[in-house]
Amino acid sequence: MKHFLYIALLLLPLSIQAQTRPAPGLRLHYYGYWLFHPGVQAAWEQPLWQHVREKRGKREGQIWHSLYAAPQLTCYAHRKNHYGIAPGLEAGYQATRRKGFEYQVFISGSYLLTLLANPVWEQQPDGSFARKRLAGRGSFMPGGGISLGQNLWKTGKAPLAWSVRLLFTQPYQATSVLTPNGSLGIRYYFSR
Repeated sequence: MKHFLYIALLLLPLSIQAQTRPAPGLRLHYYGYWLFHPGVQAAWEQPLWQHVREKRGKREGQIWHSLYAAPQLTCYAHRKNHYGIAPGLEAGYQATRRKGFEYQVFISGSYLLTLLANPVWEQQPDGSFARKRLAGRGSFMPGGGISLGQNLWKTGKAPLAWSVRLLFTQPYQATSVLTPNGSLGIRYYFSR
C-alpha cells in the first residue's frame, strides 16, 4: 500500500494539469562526456507550468515561458577506460521567442554508474582468480547548464525543436573538477 501511495503522489501533478499543460516532448541527443567521449541521451520533457505573454511594440508577438521536469537516461563510452550509465532528473526554465528561438536554463541530478571497460580480476579464497562482472562504481552527479535552439513546433512549422546544450557536472570521483558535457539533438512533441 505504501508503494502505491508514493506512485500516486508522483503522478498527481501530472494529472492535475492535464487540461492546461502544453504538449510533452521526447528529447534525443548526441551526448559528449567531457565533450569528446560519445554517448546518447534520452529524456521525457514534461511541462509543469506555462505562461504566454503578448509583446507589443516593434517586435510584436508571443513569448512562451515555461517550467519543466525531465526524467532522463544518459549513456556514454570512454574508450578503453569505462562506460557510463546515468539515470537522472532535470528541472529548468524555458523561454521561446516569437520566431522560435528558444533557450533553457536547467539543473540536474543523476546517479552515474561507471563500468570499467577492461577486465577486473578478484582473488578467490582458494587463491585462484575469477573475473569480476560489471566492475565499477556509482556516485551522485549534480549539474547545471544552458541550452540554445530553435522551436519549430511553437511557430507551427513541425512538431520538432533542435538544440545545443552545455552541461557542467561534478561527479563524486572528480571531487572539485567541473566536467563540461555537450549535446546536440532534437525534441519531438506529442501534441493532443
